[in-house]
Amino acid sequence: MAVVTGVTKWRAELNEMAQPEVKITYRVRCLPTEGPIAALSAQGLPVYGEAYTITAFEQDLWLWLHWNASAEPVVTNEPNIDFDVTLTFSNRPEERPCFEQQFTDPTLEPAKISGDFVNKSVEYARDRFGNLLTYSSHEPIRGEQVRFDENRFQLKITQNIDIAAFDLPLLMGMRDTVNAFPIWGMPSRTVKLSNASWERQPLGTCGMYIRRHLTFDINGSTFDRNVQDMGKLFLKGHWEKDKTVSPPRFTGNWIVENVGAAPADPNNPKHFVVAKDFKGQPYAQPQLLNGAGVPAGIRITNQFMIALVNGAIVLTNPTQWAPLNDPTNYQAWEEGVWFNRGDLIANEGVFYVVLADGALDLVDLDQNGVRWHQFPGAYPPGANNAGFWASNTPYNEGDYVQLTDEVRAGSRHIEAYPESDFTMLGVPLDLTSW
Repeated sequence: MAVVTGVTKWRAELNEMAQPEVKITYRVRCLPTEGPIAALSAQGLPVYGEAYTITAFEQDLWLWLHWNASAEPVVTNEPNIDFDVTLTFSNRPEERPCFEQQFTDPTLEPAKISGDFVNKSVEYARDRFGNLLTYSSHEPIRGEQVRFDENRFQLKITQNIDIAAFDLPLLMGMRDTVNAFPIWGMPSRTVKLSNASWERQPLGTCGMYIRRHLTFDINGSTFDRNVQDMGKLFLKGHWEKDKTVSPPRFTGNWIVENVGAAPADPNNPKHFVVAKDFKGQPYAQPQLLNGAGVPAGIRITNQFMIALVNGAIVLTNPTQWAPLNDPTNYQAWEEGVWFNRGDLIANEGVFYVVLADGALDLVDLDQNGVRWHQFPGAYPPGANNAGFWASNTPYNEGDYVQLTDEVRAGSRHIEAYPESDFTMLGVPLDLTSW
């Protein structure tokens, strides 16, 4: 085996571009059966691309070993086992960093890869914040006014394939399918084989191969769709009516009824009825649903909150608001009697709301704001009814509001495209290298 025995000479110079170039000559000893080719790859020689480092004091990490090298015998005109191998270190760029190779077999050529963007007009159902696109009447906005340009990346791959390996049924089966597994840095169901074409090419005078062109569309989110849930049928039920007030009013809450012994099943089409409004009239237009056949919208709850300070706005702030059980019922305070959180109590013309379950000591002022809250003035039952709670509205101490809830509109998830393993087509997994 050829090995390096030492350095015989070295020199450095600057070229016309002021780029340093160092040439080092190594003495290499070969076996009697070896020659200059073995000397060029001798053990101990630096390898292509390696930085110029001789000692800790003689080094330059910006200089690297180039391909050009020579090996000359030390002694000529007689048998010789010693060679001088000269290597060049420089920071100049190489004109040909890779060897040029002419392929005699086109099926060995790397796939050709290109890409561009394709403009499509897409009707949006939600804005960039995820909110449904609806009118103030909560009806969905449709048509040209919600169609936007959506430029999708398109990847094109051209392959040369041995004719014996060309599987046309496999190719046809993968058309209009999406990736079952991550590929090219994209998650599942975001890459679709949209088009494929091929032609037979001659190979020499008696052979042939297939040139195949694959076109992939890439959707950064997914090729699946979430369609706004709506319809003219509701899951079997009725509109709730609050009969505790006069006159009775509809709460906007849809009560699902039983079919037999169990609640109506949203997966059973026989458990749906014609959608009707509060007056029992069928809707002329499809209504938004929650994803399970229940109408979406605002409903009235049986929950109440009472303001503890003037200017109360943030409903979730316990220093501004407290839960309220029955706004029209004041209980007389008695020592040692258990009261529930949200109860209203009265004692000698002073009114309180209970903040924590348990017996209350109204004499202990340290409990004010912890176990109970005392209102500064007389609070006649029902006098401070502020109606339904409205956001960003300041309320005064003693005001109580009734809460509402929103049944949000749902969507139906649609996966239309089957899945394929595109690696079975022999596509390159790395788009940026051979």
